[in-house]
Amino acid sequence: MAVIRSDTRIFPWSQEQTRLHVLEVLGRPCLGYRYVDTESDARTAIITTRIKPHLWPLMLSTQFTIELEQLSDSCVVRVSTRSQPYISGDVFDFYDKYIRHFLTALQDVIHSSA
Repeated sequence: MAVIRSDTRIFPWSQEQTRLHVLEVLGRPCLGYRYVDTESDARTAIITTRIKPHLWPLMLSTQFTIELEQLSDSCVVRVSTRSQPYISGDVFDFYDKYIRHFLTALQDVIHSSA
C-alpha cells in the first residue's frame, strides 16, 4: 500500500505558460529536498518528477506528478504525490507538505511575473 495525496488549484495563465512556471519551480532548490528526474510532456500536459530528500539520505524518494488542463482563460493544476509501495502512513505529513510547498512556490512565481 502506498500513501497518495493530491490537491488542485487554478492559475490565471495558459497551459503552456503554467507549464513553464512549473518547470521553473521544479528547477529551484528546496529546503531539505530536491526535484530529480523531471520529465515534461507538452503533448499530454503531464510533468513527472521525484522528490529526493537530501538532508535525510536514508529517506526514500517520492513520485510527484503535475497535470495541467486548459480552461478558457486559466489552467487547472492537479498535483499528486505517491510514496514508495511499502509505505503505509505519513506520520510527519511529508506528502501534503511537498504539495503545499510546491503550490505556494508556483503561486509566488505567478505573482512575481504579473
